Amino acid sequence: MRLTSTVAEYQKLARIEDHASRLEAWTTGYEAAYRDVFDIYYRSYSDPRRRTEAAANVAKISPLMREREARAEALARQAEQEFIAQGLLLDELDAVFLVGNHTANGWVAEFHGRPSLFVALELLGAPPYDGILVSHEALHVAHNHHGAETWPDDVGASLIQEGIATAASRLLHPGLSDSAYLWTDEHHDQWLSECRGAERDLIAVVLDEMATPAEAPHVRGLFAPHCQAPALPTRSGYWLADVLAQHWLSEHSLKDVLRWDYEEATHRASNDLRARIKLESGGAGRHPFNAHRQIRVSRSDSWTDPHSKDTRAPAPPRPQPPSHTGKQSAEPLNRQSAGCVISSRNYDYLLGGKNHFAADRELADKVIAAIPGMRTGPRQNREFLGRTVRSLAMEAGIRQFLDIGTAADHQ
Repeated sequence: MRLTSTVAEYQKLARIEDHASRLEAWTTGYEAAYRDVFDIYYRSYSDPRRRTEAAANVAKISPLMREREARAEALARQAEQEFIAQGLLLDELDAVFLVGNHTANGWVAEFHGRPSLFVALELLGAPPYDGILVSHEALHVAHNHHGAETWPDDVGASLIQEGIATAASRLLHPGLSDSAYLWTDEHHDQWLSECRGAERDLIAVVLDEMATPAEAPHVRGLFAPHCQAPALPTRSGYWLADVLAQHWLSEHSLKDVLRWDYEEATHRASNDLRARIKLESGGAGRHPFNAHRQIRVSRSDSWTDPHSKDTRAPAPPRPQPPSHTGKQSAEPLNRQSAGCVISSRNYDYLLGGKNHFAADRELADKVIAAIPGMRTGPRQNREFLGRTVRSLAMEAGIRQFLDIGTAADHQ
């Protein structure tokens, strides 16, 4: 991996106590040392007027930057290794880490003639959100390796490129929330609901504006936090793009989707969106993708829409096993008495999760005291599970997994 990092130069600013002197050094020392990086940064992703606030925050965030730099580098190298092995990246990954003005957290831009992953470390989130961000942007680099860098910068291209990167991050980091994949946080459930409610209007706008430059003021809000259309949620294009690309990746490998040229990809996107409009208008036919989560039973079966009416006769109730008292348990396993030790909650605690009680922690701490390496096994097991699922999904094309005996929700 070819890596450029501004962290060492940035930390020199922390030695300057006077704010006015530090602000001056921000431009004459820090930015001047990486003029090519900051030319790209201020061209599209930040505003030089925010330097004053950024310089004021140096003392506060400077101690955090080395750890974030190391974390981002490890994630980028992992993505590079996996993407090259799967034929997604055609060359080593180019990455640029900087400390900026608290605006954009990650993007891809040409740097020294090569598509490069940029990460603003002051906005790098905690795990697993940091991994989602790095994977998302690394997918953009991979897409550029397969020709997307020559695509026009229009709404259609943004829809396809952002959708593929977001949906692919679901394969790389399975089991997280929609908010995590689309915002790298857990605070946008209301936004998701608004996007679903505005779906029909959103599709109509996208179909009308597919060839419109993505930076045009009246459509910029589809993929940027400056929406000019009050009827549509800001950045709602990401939501629609993710829905579309999830469908594609259920039927094609990620590598094949990355190889589509602009004409094929926009043709597929337009046809699928028109089919959705037709279905919602009461037209005949089956919609090829669902705006919510879909379940693919097999490669020859249709999609199951959780909001459609099922006209089949209901299945008879499944008999429940009796509890040790001879009566059926009134509550599921993971909600049993907090005073009882439950193995699944105990395991969750060892993994660093949140679904456990004092009794579970007490027993686990005793085991850890007796066997200091006790946490290592469960965590290595979980990491192996993640690597296995990613490999099967991205290399073997498997799109559905059944987790038997999930017990507690390990988060």
